Amino acid sequence: MHSISSRLNALFAFFLSVMGAIAFGCFASTFCKDYNSDVIAISKTDITLRSALDFTASRQQSDLATIQFSITGNFSQLFDWNTKQIFLFLVCEYTSSNNRLNQVVLWDRILLREDADVQELVVENVYPKYYFFDDGSNLRGTDAKLILRWNIIPNSGFMPFAKSLNEVQFQFPSEYNEMPGQHIRRPKTK
Repeated sequence: MHSISSRLNALFAFFLSVMGAIAFGCFASTFCKDYNSDVIAISKTDITLRSALDFTASRQQSDLATIQFSITGNFSQLFDWNTKQIFLFLVCEYTSSNNRLNQVVLWDRILLREDADVQELVVENVYPKYYFFDDGSNLRGTDAKLILRWNIIPNSGFMPFAKSLNEVQFQFPSEYNEMPGQHIRRPKTK
């Protein structure tokens, strides 16, 4: 009647159809979920602002900021059966005369479902993981805010982008901080 290869082909096609339906059901079940959260707290404890030589691109004097921060929160509510992992990142947003919106990632972390700190993530008095250089000398006295954002990495479907509803508003110092034993080199004003 039917050969073994045609029977295997039909069985494989049926298996793929069922798996596709399950993947779509997984995606559809979490499509409308709101992943924004207000139970995560961010705080800043210290801000240092210096003028430093930026060796990355233009080799000009640029503002180098260091923001000491803390994050606490329960991320277990963000994990559902379609969540594989969560990619957290702390962003500093500010405006300058050169750019309408500047966003600098200061810190990031990947949370897996089996991590112990998913229930109660506590990151206290941490310095940025990445350098915070401005593209010039625009940070002195500038208003800024810290926002914790995350991407939900799903098993199936699109990758939601969400954030903490608690933002930290602050202002950079109006003068540069001096390092011990170092003279501050002020950028030339135009």
